[in-house]
Amino acid sequence: MEYSPQLLHFKTTIMSLPRRCHTVMNDDVSVFSYNDYVPFLEDLLSSKRKSDLTYSQISFAKDLGISPPRLSQILKGKEGISVKRAKELAPSLDLSERESEYFYHLVASKTSRSPKQRELSLRYIEENQRKYLPTYLSMNKLDLIDLKGWDVIWNLFEIKADFSDLNKISFITKLSVEEIEAVLAKMQDIELIENNDGVINRLSTRIKFGNALPSKSIREYHKRKLKDSILALDTQDQTTRKNETLTFTMKKSDFNKLSLKIENFIDNFLNDTEEEGHDEISTITIAMHSRLEDAKNLH
Repeated sequence: MEYSPQLLHFKTTIMSLPRRCHTVMNDDVSVFSYNDYVPFLEDLLSSKRKSDLTYSQISFAKDLGISPPRLSQILKGKEGISVKRAKELAPSLDLSERESEYFYHLVASKTSRSPKQRELSLRYIEENQRKYLPTYLSMNKLDLIDLKGWDVIWNLFEIKADFSDLNKISFITKLSVEEIEAVLAKMQDIELIENNDGVINRLSTRIKFGNALPSKSIREYHKRKLKDSILALDTQDQTTRKNETLTFTMKKSDFNKLSLKIENFIDNFLNDTEEEGHDEISTITIAMHSRLEDAKNLH
């Protein structure tokens, strides 16, 4: 399970990417994991082959708008991608604006004719890789999720909140000062943030929990978020909240199909929205449950 500043998503059996998701990008192939564009393209092709057995290098070349022979040479390291071509390829790779910029510098660091540009791109990669690559939390750090309001506090860094006045943060978030202090202390302890003479900075923008989260922790997290939704319904108007409800009939065998549709919806929810200059934090909680679960007890 991964947490980005924008979205948190728990899958039923495998906790994975709550993120700005793009169809080509996934847990295994994040452009921020790479220092060279060739291994990135190789792994991207491999990932697509795993999800579609009919997908080939020729298919990949067609998607990228590159001739198959030239793509073959690029993957072998015998030919390079020009800096100009790197910008043109980004939409074909379905990269976000931030990912596209990183990919551009991967290419520029290798193929730019300007030594100065290559140096600048290498520096960009070094400075941004740690920032955008998910921080993996080990088993002894997973209890962060048990702290009330941790996700809200984490998102406050995204909108550049001032943590010098915790009473103000408390008023804004409806969390107590003690709860905020507990979250910040935990985040510092597990090296997600640093405190430099009272100035708190985030060391990463994304958290990856992996698949080891206890089911009880996941349930309790969802329960807290559902309570938040009820509170918002009572205290906020429709300029800051949105509520939709649907009760429907279905075949029980379609449950997994509908669950996947919900996951895909969440994965793509933030596509086509601005990635910078955020000034608001929102939560979306989707709950689908049976109304006839006890019917089996009647037979």
